[in-house]
Amino acid sequence: MTGKAHVSVGASVFVFLSQRLPGKYVLISLAFSVLGALLPDADHPKSFFNKYVLPFRNNATKVIFYCFLGILVLYIDNFYKGYPILKVLGIVLILLGLSTHRTGFTHSVFGMIIFTGILTTFCTAYNLEKAYYYFLASYASHLICDMCTKQGIP
Repeated sequence: MTGKAHVSVGASVFVFLSQRLPGKYVLISLAFSVLGALLPDADHPKSFFNKYVLPFRNNATKVIFYCFLGILVLYIDNFYKGYPILKVLGIVLILLGLSTHRTGFTHSVFGMIIFTGILTTFCTAYNLEKAYYYFLASYASHLICDMCTKQGIP
């Protein structure tokens, strides 16, 4: 599926859940929903997300960029106070750089749990009640949609 198809599925999940979940952060919830729909494909160098982040769209650039970002986050975490969320984010960025498309951890339940945990910590810190549910549901819908394609998910 393309990035546009995943964004439309994520927006549909948002519309479906916005009537059922309490909360007053509509734009933030929509942004989390779109992010959850796009994040599993972040390990592909030509994904919708990496089109705007990577200077060159090939696998070597993706590995160097995300590993450097992960090491930088771990260095900043070590240099300053040492927040646990920064350690997890640094490790996830390194894993994202080393991950391959559809066989890596982003297209798995493990990746969904890790990314949702990071976002839950962010939502708790900024008092965004239940906004991470939109991210979780959109991430799950991405995995379900990819299961329905010919390539599937291993």
